[in-house]
Amino acid sequence: MRLFGALRRGRFIERPNRFVVVCEVGGRRSSAYLPNPGRLSELLHPGAALLLEESPGKRHPFTAVAVERDGTPVMLHTHRTNDAAAHLIAEGLVPGFEGARILEREVRFGRSRFDLLVERRGRRTVVEVKSCTLFGRRAALFPDAVTERGARHVEELAALARDGLDAAVLFIVGSPGLECFLPDYHTDPAFAAALCRARTKVDVVACAVSYGADLTLEAETRRLPVAWSVVERENVDSGAYLAVARVERETTVEPGGLAPLRLSKGFYVYAGAAPAGLDAAVRGLRPLRKRLRSPFDHLRAVSTLRAALAVRTPEDSMACMLARGLRALSDRPVPGFGPGRCPCASHLFFFEKDPMNSPSFHDMLIHMRIERHLREP
Repeated sequence: MRLFGALRRGRFIERPNRFVVVCEVGGRRSSAYLPNPGRLSELLHPGAALLLEESPGKRHPFTAVAVERDGTPVMLHTHRTNDAAAHLIAEGLVPGFEGARILEREVRFGRSRFDLLVERRGRRTVVEVKSCTLFGRRAALFPDAVTERGARHVEELAALARDGLDAAVLFIVGSPGLECFLPDYHTDPAFAAALCRARTKVDVVACAVSYGADLTLEAETRRLPVAWSVVERENVDSGAYLAVARVERETTVEPGGLAPLRLSKGFYVYAGAAPAGLDAAVRGLRPLRKRLRSPFDHLRAVSTLRAALAVRTPEDSMACMLARGLRALSDRPVPGFGPGRCPCASHLFFFEKDPMNSPSFHDMLIHMRIERHLREP
C-alpha cells in the first residue's frame, strides 16, 4: 500500500514547537508541518534525514511524514497510521484480526471517538489505533510523552467491554525487528497502569510493520508479545532520574560542602537517586529553589533545565548504573559530584554537545529503562 505520493528528502534543523519543524530542502531552509505531537527526541536530532510531502497553498510548504533511523524510515504521520491500520485489517494482515472487516471509521461511543469499528469473529469490536515510534534495539514503547487522552481511551474501552462490546488497542510499531512491546511506564505511569488493568477486557495488540524507502507499507507483519511482568514489577514511584542542564557561559559555583566549581559552557547531566517519591523529585527539578540545598541546586541556579528523565525501578542501585552509562558517553566527569556514600566518583558529567540530540544517549536510556530487563535471546 502506498500511503503518500512523491516525496522529497530534507534534513532536520530544529523544532520550534510541537507541530512545526525547520529543515533544509534542496539547499534551502524551509518549514514543515509535523502531524505528530510526541516528543520524538530520539528521532529528531540535527541532520536527521526527513521524508517530506509537498503541501501547496498551505502555511508550511511541506509536511514531515517520516524520519530515517539507521537508514530505515519511521513514519511520523499519526493520521496516516490509521489508514495503514485499516488497510492491514482489511487485508487480514493484523495477527488476531484475520477475517475481520471494517464497519465504520471514526465511531463515537460516549464521550470519545474511536478510530475503527470492525466485525471480528461475528462480533463488533471497537478499535483504538496508536502510532508507536519509540523503540530501542529490542523493545517498542508507547507513549513517548504523557497522554491523558490515551489513558482515558483505555479506560473507556474497558467500560465498553464490560457493557458487552469487544474492544482492542492496536499499536502500529514502525520497526519490524523487535522482540516485544511495553507501555512506557517511565514516561507515563498512569497510562501504563490503565493498560495493565484493562488487559483482561481489552485486546492489546502490538503489530510490527515495515515501510519501504518510499513509505510503501509492506505486507509482512508480526505481533509482538507484551512484557506485562516487567511493567507490573517496575512501575513504581522510586528509582532514579537524569537531569540535563545547559550552562550558557563559563561561571563558577560554590556548592555546599564542595570546593568552588568552574563550569564550562555546555551541557551537564546529573544522575540522581530517588529511593522514594520519584515523581516529586522530578517535578522538583523544574522550579528554581530560593534555598539551595544540594550541590545540584547550585548548578541548577546558573543553568537552564533541558530535560528531566525518570527511570522507575525498585532497585536502589539505578543512579550508580546511570552514572556508569554516562561516564562512557560524556566528554568528562565532574569530580566530587556523588550523592552521600555512593561508590561512584561522580554523578555529574559534562557534554560539549546536547546529549538529547545524541542517538547513543537515547540508546543508553532505553537500555537502562527497559532492555536490561529482557531475557537474552
